[in-house]
Amino acid sequence: MRGVCAGVTVLALCVLATEKTGAGCLFPKPSPQCRMYLITEWSGYYRLSPAPRMTTYSLYEADSAFHEFHFRHNRSLLMVWDFGVAANLCKKFAAGVSYYFAFGHYGSLDGFRFHVIRWLKKNRRFAVSPGWVRSASDPDLQTPCFLGTVSWGLTDWLELSSLFLYVPAHWTERTDIFRRKTAADRGFFLGARLTSKEGIIAGSAAVLTLLAVRLFLAVCGAYG
Repeated sequence: MRGVCAGVTVLALCVLATEKTGAGCLFPKPSPQCRMYLITEWSGYYRLSPAPRMTTYSLYEADSAFHEFHFRHNRSLLMVWDFGVAANLCKKFAAGVSYYFAFGHYGSLDGFRFHVIRWLKKNRRFAVSPGWVRSASDPDLQTPCFLGTVSWGLTDWLELSSLFLYVPAHWTERTDIFRRKTAADRGFFLGARLTSKEGIIAGSAAVLTLLAVRLFLAVCGAYG
């Protein structure tokens, strides 16, 4: 995974280095305007499908039997920031790869996605981006798992986007007196995506805000 991150970073630096020659572009543009461009996307999603059901089994000493309890966690919001590089294969199609960082009601998670892009009129795009979750802070989200998006450009910087998440059913905790099982998570989310410089600004602001909040909580915890 570190090799993939390093490869994406090197390709991004190559794109920036060739921007003045017209071969590389800082923002998405079709061929022949540029051969390669950076992927800088910020997306916000709201879940439309039901959250996965979780079942706990607790052993009661009174009857020496396990008793079931069912509940669902809030899995409504998810924010995703992508950074990568794409290449125009011809005037109508492009392909790329990106590393993404996401946070929301799933905690924080990250992974990689591949992008297949069809250029539309006025620099708008239709993109299909399958990928996977590499790691997650939420123990109920088993990794690796599938995460992909489909987006349709409304303008050259704003897109309507849908996100699909699939996590197979799994046991998250098993002991002699307590067990917890999470049902398969088939998440469908709908939201919007900012690309180009708007994606850079929104993504950078969100990450800096998150770091500031974590630093504030850490300082309060240390001196509280």
